[in-house]
Amino acid sequence: MNSSPSNSNSQFDEEIDLGQLFLNLWQGKWTILFVTFLVGTLSVFWALNTAPTYQADALLQLEEKAGANPFSGTFEGFGSDPASVTEIELLKSRLILGQAVAEQNLDWVAIPRQTPLIGYFVSEFGGLVELPEFMKPFAQSGETISLRFLRVPPHLLGTPLSLTKISETDFSLKIPEGPTLSGKLNQQLIDENTGIAIELSKLEGQVGREFTVVQESEEEAIKSVREKIGISEKGRNSGVLNVTFKDGNKEDASRALNAIVSAYLRQNISRNSAEAENSLKFIEDRLPEVRSIVDRAEEKLKDLQSERNTLDLSFETQALLEQRNQVEAELAALEIEEQELQRKYTVSHPNYKMLLSRKEQLETRLKALEARSLDLPDTQREIFDMTQELELARETYSKLLIRAQELRVVKASTIGNARVIDHAQTASLPIAPRKAVIVALGALLGLMLGVAIVLLKNFRSKGIKSSAEIEALGLSVFAVVNAVKPGLLKPRKSGGKNPILAIDDPTDLAVEALRGLRTSLHFGMLEKDAKVLSITSPSPNAGKSFCSTNLAIVSAQAGQKVCLIDADLRRGELRKFFGVKKDTPGLAELLVGDKKSEDVVTSTSVNTLSFIPTGKFPPNPADLLMTPTFASTLDKLSEQFDLIILDCPPVLAVTDPVMISKQASMTLVVVRYGVTTEKEMHAMQREIDASSGTISGAIFNGFQRGKGEKYGGYDYRYEYK
Repeated sequence: MNSSPSNSNSQFDEEIDLGQLFLNLWQGKWTILFVTFLVGTLSVFWALNTAPTYQADALLQLEEKAGANPFSGTFEGFGSDPASVTEIELLKSRLILGQAVAEQNLDWVAIPRQTPLIGYFVSEFGGLVELPEFMKPFAQSGETISLRFLRVPPHLLGTPLSLTKISETDFSLKIPEGPTLSGKLNQQLIDENTGIAIELSKLEGQVGREFTVVQESEEEAIKSVREKIGISEKGRNSGVLNVTFKDGNKEDASRALNAIVSAYLRQNISRNSAEAENSLKFIEDRLPEVRSIVDRAEEKLKDLQSERNTLDLSFETQALLEQRNQVEAELAALEIEEQELQRKYTVSHPNYKMLLSRKEQLETRLKALEARSLDLPDTQREIFDMTQELELARETYSKLLIRAQELRVVKASTIGNARVIDHAQTASLPIAPRKAVIVALGALLGLMLGVAIVLLKNFRSKGIKSSAEIEALGLSVFAVVNAVKPGLLKPRKSGGKNPILAIDDPTDLAVEALRGLRTSLHFGMLEKDAKVLSITSPSPNAGKSFCSTNLAIVSAQAGQKVCLIDADLRRGELRKFFGVKKDTPGLAELLVGDKKSEDVVTSTSVNTLSFIPTGKFPPNPADLLMTPTFASTLDKLSEQFDLIILDCPPVLAVTDPVMISKQASMTLVVVRYGVTTEKEMHAMQREIDASSGTISGAIFNGFQRGKGEKYGGYDYRYEYK
């Protein structure tokens, strides 16, 4: 081999060439447009096949609890903001949602049966055309069903029941693994054996339509409702909650949301009323005990006054008594309040701390008054103590009565601390699907996918794209043959001859390139005794048969006597270009001695062109090509023809072309644009080097000027007309 492998990557391969990238994308514009159109069409269908989702919304306001604690007037300013987070969780609780599910029967599901995959599309647009009979059970347009009552046994909860309309008033209900029941519209159907009871209030649709009826378990129904509800606070600590509910039916969305809000308001009122009721019960339990204390204190004071024969206290003692009574009454009130606060707050709560501070001040003042009372005379002191104890008991009893009355009023007038600002209302337009957005995103996705396919295809394409890459391998490029439209190379009818471009379209750019190759070969082979040219390729599908045939044609058209030999004794099919039958004797019979050269040479439509087919494929083609007969045959033919062209099999497939090249004056390799890779070229060179063969040059075939490659050297040819 007269060349050595070398790297063919240019300095631009390591960089991103934006111009090259744009040209690659432009070349793949039809792929990009097709993928964009396809994905865009699918997105349109998706948008049309997606059922709309409607959203109902309501607005709630949370307020500070009023009247819950009449003794908290001292601690105003220490209240907290509305507990929005707590109320949001309460709205999502099983307690609230369970009541809404039970009230509005949200565990009932009754819908028309839809066609798989395209159900909504058919239900919306199926009425525009007549659909086949097998689609009769599926919803097509205008089907509705409403339940007035539904009850299924526990083992059928969550199990779909198939309901079929039999007539305008009759229907049938198929029980899974059970009987088929018959019922009438607006009449309750009760089956004691299965435990199913159902009543329909509406059943619209053509006879034969099928519907699906399901009663979900309470757990599943609550879970489904919780997934559809949304709650958010408008602003921070505003106490205004925006509650939304999503559903496929406009009326059902507002109906379900109103049920949830109503259940929440009832629970809110009940919760506040329960607090007042608990406090009232606590005070009413204390009233008899405090009353008995008052009675005992009165009896004790009366006995002491009778015993000491005194009824009145001095003015100073009376004033001291009033002050002490006032302080002790305040302490008693704080004791009651503290007992209530203990059930709501911890000791670290600001309200509780303020109460303890107030209590400590009153206790200090009470100790001072007690110290003053020690200076009174014994009789006055005893009466003072008895009177003080009685007044304290009376004051405590009086406050308990007042508090009990207040709590009775609070309980009777409780309205809760939440109110509805906006009742549930469903928007007229669905919130999903957003068809314009879906279509736009689909088109964008299609565009991106198309670009990705084109770029990936170019990235994965490791084929040689320019003659410079071939020359970097040490091979001279004798010709750059432009790509030919595939339709020009296919037979016009099945079983007919393969078209020959040099005859059918002699002005094609590919033919012009082969004429240039003919000229190069003419001068390159002047000094050679034998005019034998072998044409091969590294791998199949490189176009060597196309090049061999058309080169032979243009050479013969120039006046040369040319002999084209199909040397592929394994799969040769050059005979199809010239209409030669498969069993026609050829090169194989010539090499084994069964035929002479004049017996196998076939004339063609071109006067100076002869053709030798393969003949019958031999079992040992490599052995035949190694015999001296092959060399002598070529020598004999060289005396008769100006040029002999051998169409050889691929080098990497068999060893035949290596042996043929040793008998040829020149060997050319056909390299196909974007198909033949550098690895194949290196492997072919190793095969040729191992057999001490020589490759004279290459034909760069199938070059596509519009593929976005940079033009360099002579990788193009102008059309001249």
